[in-house]
This record gives sequence, structure tokens and C-alpha cells, in this order.
Amino acid sequence: MKPSSEDALSRELQQRGAFAEGVVVQAAANGPLERLQAVFDHGRLVAIHIYRQVAVGPGGGDVLKISVRRPAARTCVETIGAALNWHGALSFDYILDAAAGVPLFFDANPRLVEPMNAWFSGVDLAGALLKISLGEKPQSQPDGTEGVITRLA
Repeated sequence: MKPSSEDALSRELQQRGAFAEGVVVQAAANGPLERLQAVFDHGRLVAIHIYRQVAVGPGGGDVLKISVRRPAARTCVETIGAALNWHGALSFDYILDAAAGVPLFFDANPRLVEPMNAWFSGVDLAGALLKISLGEKPQSQPDGTEGVITRLA
């Protein structure tokens, strides 16, 4: 059996000591790209919004998006925010595993990304972030309306 190019690369990297500190291997995921944005008040979820990328623009941005509800993604992020006692905005990108229906997270950022789909869906992420930054204790907002489509022009 002929060694694959991956085997050769693995041997070369091993010889160079590339694995001395350990490695992380990531497999490809199949499913739609979705984004989740949340606002936390010292670990308490105040507002959350999730949308699916429908059309990709230049650089991979979301030209067209639709609001969705993903209880599994919400639960994961709520757990993360509570465990970190997070205070402020927290955004995640994930692939929704088409077969299992679970989120496969691959990116996180301590900011809001694009809050207008949330706004049109009935979730005021920016307002929630402003309130907690002023030391207020806003009530948790209900989930927004599913199926709201927005676009960047």
C-alpha cells in the first residue's frame, strides 16, 4: 500500500517536533452556517438572537440572513456564559450538523456582530448591551420571531 501525502506530511512534521506541544485536528462539518449573538449580565443571559446565512457576499459575509431558533445552541451558549460569569456581548459562529441537528461551534468573539436581524426579529441586543454597560439590570428578553429575513445592500 502506497503511503498517502497525509502520511508523508505527518512523518515530516513529527520529525520536526511539530507535535511536541500536542495538536488539534478539525474535521469538516456539513450543514448551514449560523451565527448566534448574546448579551450577558455577569453570567445571566439577557438577550440572544440566532440567524442562518442564506446568501454569501464578498469575503464570506452574510448578504442575506434569516432568523432561526435553536434551543440546543442557546443552551450551550447560556451554559458557557454562566460558567464564565460573562459580562457583555458574546458571539458565536457554528455549523448546524445536518444529521444530528447540533451546533458545531468554531468561532467566538466578545462583541456584537450585526444586530439588525435581531432588531427586526424583536430582540434589542444593542439596547441590552448599553443597559448592562450602564450598570442596569435589564430583564431577560424573549426570543425573537423566527423567519425574519434581512439583507445588506
